Amino acid sequence: MAKGTSSIFMALTVVFGGLLLVLGVLRAVLITLLPVDVERGDGPLRQIFLTFLELTDPGSMTQDIDSSPAVKVLTILTGLTGVVLFSSLIAFITTAVDSRLAELRKGRSIVIEEDHTLILGWSDRVIEILYELILANESEDDPVVVILADREKEEMDDELAFRLPDTQNTKVVTRAGNPSSIASLATVGLAEAKAVIVLANCNSGAAPSDKAASDMSVVKTTLAVTTTGENTDAPVVVELFEESQRNLARSIDAERVICLDTDDILAKVIVQTSRSSGLSVVYDEMLSFDGAELYLFEETWPANENFGTIAFQFEDGVPIGLVSPDGEVTINPALETTLAPGTQLIVLASDDSALRLVDQRRTPPVPSPLPQRTITAAPERQLVIGSNPKVNTIVGEYADYVSEGSEIDLVDRWPVNAHASAGLVSSESPMSVAKLDLDPFVTAELEQLDLARYANVIILSEDHDERPEDWIDSETLIILLQLQRLLRQIDESARPKLIAEILGSDSRDLVTRTGVKEFVISNRMISMLVAQISENRELEHVYANLFAEDGSEIYLKDASLYFDELPVSVTFAEMMAAAQLREEIALGVKLIAQEANPDDNFGVKLVPLKTERFDIVAGDSIVVVAEDER
Repeated sequence: MAKGTSSIFMALTVVFGGLLLVLGVLRAVLITLLPVDVERGDGPLRQIFLTFLELTDPGSMTQDIDSSPAVKVLTILTGLTGVVLFSSLIAFITTAVDSRLAELRKGRSIVIEEDHTLILGWSDRVIEILYELILANESEDDPVVVILADREKEEMDDELAFRLPDTQNTKVVTRAGNPSSIASLATVGLAEAKAVIVLANCNSGAAPSDKAASDMSVVKTTLAVTTTGENTDAPVVVELFEESQRNLARSIDAERVICLDTDDILAKVIVQTSRSSGLSVVYDEMLSFDGAELYLFEETWPANENFGTIAFQFEDGVPIGLVSPDGEVTINPALETTLAPGTQLIVLASDDSALRLVDQRRTPPVPSPLPQRTITAAPERQLVIGSNPKVNTIVGEYADYVSEGSEIDLVDRWPVNAHASAGLVSSESPMSVAKLDLDPFVTAELEQLDLARYANVIILSEDHDERPEDWIDSETLIILLQLQRLLRQIDESARPKLIAEILGSDSRDLVTRTGVKEFVISNRMISMLVAQISENRELEHVYANLFAEDGSEIYLKDASLYFDELPVSVTFAEMMAAAQLREEIALGVKLIAQEANPDDNFGVKLVPLKTERFDIVAGDSIVVVAEDER
């Protein structure tokens, strides 16, 4: 019994055979030597067979109803022995099957899938990443996502069933185990995976010791992934907090390992969103697989074709940059840039299936002269409520945007999480930083701020391991409600713009009901970025260029900069031609009449057909890729 199920089964088989032999021989001897009556006839082999029937089925004892008493006693003994023996066998089989099912529920069995996406680890981002991968796999045949995490399989399956009940055509397989264990990795089809995602096991607001432990675990997992199995092509997207650990992970396998600095990306997006109203919606659509997204497109380019004219030759999509044959990424290149053989275009399009050039060459529209208007830079004052690791990057990014004499005020949500403000800007920075000592949850203290003097008010999420995501978002909503009540007392023209960072997508509807038009969903945005890069590793450098302050970025600029008189009726192709006069690339339009309606994507429409016509009025914006916000 100590040796397991196979030995138990063998032991029961031997006991059954032994008892059959003993009882069968005893019956045969009894009938042969004694003058007894047997209902079913005599013969040694026949008696052994009748004994087998009585052992396996107690109902067979009826065959000896008219036999002699001595035979009946032996028959009863045989029947009772069979009951005991087969009860033990049935109990053993039931226990063995239950044990095997329990083992399967633990998620220890080997995954036999191929060409799947492998997620190692479990965090708040898992659901969002899965959601994006499900959208990406809609056109695939039998797509699979495998998750390996140091959690109970049943626990993972229950959470997935509750939070993501409809996985459409994507099969999600969970396995329990240590992601950095070579033995565990051997069970999840690592060699057959098309992409690997390694998640941090804590959030950015965790204690330094927890983040350090997470980084060490992720680096160890990355090492195990890149040195195990035969797969040398699958990209490995990892989430690390410290720059030194990111450099270490890249050194393991520079060709495969892609490291994301999530705090840096989110901080830059928050700052850029504060500079352009509606940008968060643009990024949300670009990074999701549900809407316009970025593709790399290569074609046999006509001789002397340049970047400026090829933009009008796409039926669906707008080129925003190019990748040279040697791999260099350029966003918003000069219009006269010639497309050399092997050049890839970075195209924003609604779907890759519609990404093609028109059959006949299309002549770009002749744009009207640009109005002589410019945006004059003036000193600004910003307010940041909340203290997390993004603060340093936010302050540094603002220093690159604002003019001389600008200010930024910092308010901590909870003193225990306060980040030092000293040394956030250099002596050459045009901006000064001040720390305000007040409680943003107390309305009377918020009233001391004089909100009308600020251009933007940013509310950051106060990440903390000891408080759940919903709790943190609830605190953000409380601050937003108080700020909105105070802003209603200020003339609309003098109100600052509110930008809120929230953690969970579930809080999106509540945030929009507070009247906030700009918000960044941290987990969702990073999850979308992770999913995009895991599907196409070449997009890593594209997004790195888009999120950087240097070079060209995405802005939403007032339509009055492109058209002399408003309202005006123009096609999207005419918007593109007007933007080219400013050395910019038009990606779409934002209509002020729809900016409060989530069903209309808050007024943002990206990459419409070139022939689609829009009635542009005062307050509408053009979504462009440009060098600066002026």
